[in-house]
Amino acid sequence: NSFRDYSSFPLKDVFSNKKIVENHLLNYAGAQVLRVLCSSAAYSFRDMLQSWPKTNLTMMLRKNGYILIPNFLSPEDFQQVKDEFFNTTDIGSYAPIKDGDTRVERYTFSPDKWKTLPAVNKLLSDNLLVRTLEGAELKNIEIGDVWFDTIYYDDPQKVASSQNQLHSDTFYTTHKVWFFIEPVKLENGPLCFVPGTNRLSLKRLMFDYNKSIHFDELTDYSFRVDQKDRTFLGCMEKALTCPENTLVITNTRGFHRRGNAKEGHTRRQIHFCIRTKNPFSFS
Repeated sequence: NSFRDYSSFPLKDVFSNKKIVENHLLNYAGAQVLRVLCSSAAYSFRDMLQSWPKTNLTMMLRKNGYILIPNFLSPEDFQQVKDEFFNTTDIGSYAPIKDGDTRVERYTFSPDKWKTLPAVNKLLSDNLLVRTLEGAELKNIEIGDVWFDTIYYDDPQKVASSQNQLHSDTFYTTHKVWFFIEPVKLENGPLCFVPGTNRLSLKRLMFDYNKSIHFDELTDYSFRVDQKDRTFLGCMEKALTCPENTLVITNTRGFHRRGNAKEGHTRRQIHFCIRTKNPFSFS
């Protein structure tokens, strides 16, 4: 195994969207740091080569890694989205998730399904949403599968959820979107984000390097932040509590987690992610 690890270099994986290159020698040589730097350079080139929307929202999203837009829809449109959320699950694909103390009742809607829902289609086609995402991704975006989620919280003392630990989804700029159907208070387990951790820093590169050389010890390849990492990185998280009808966008290269909820509470959301297949593309 050791010989095979060192002799068969998966060089094509270095410039792929895989979260990690599964090769010790390449990682010790700095492959993960190279991937972070090259994907960041490609991102900067895209910004120079083409004119993308530059608004206060896109600038805040690129600087801090997250934005909240309350009262995103008119009261009438919001009520129609709520009605579709609660009454059209029969056309979605049901795939529940059990993760520690949380149960997610998830209905997946492929584009051909959510486009048949007038209010949800209007929400996901909203010009402000699309322009903000394109101005942050620096790419033309296409929304794929969308999830209608209801998260139920059991006793967190028994088994913690993997989503409760700070983590980064991947090594390059990628975005997730939440539209909240109900208010999100601390007891509902709000999204927590560490502002600015979507951006390059020396400490972050050191963190990425250290995780990459120990990739075979990780439970998954979304790099997780333990207490020692928190101290080293100086992580100060912000709980993104918000009223209903709030749109939240985060760059999930930044550190984020699901907040600690109280037993018996829920969180309801329409949720999707935008993740490019080629983070090294200049277009």
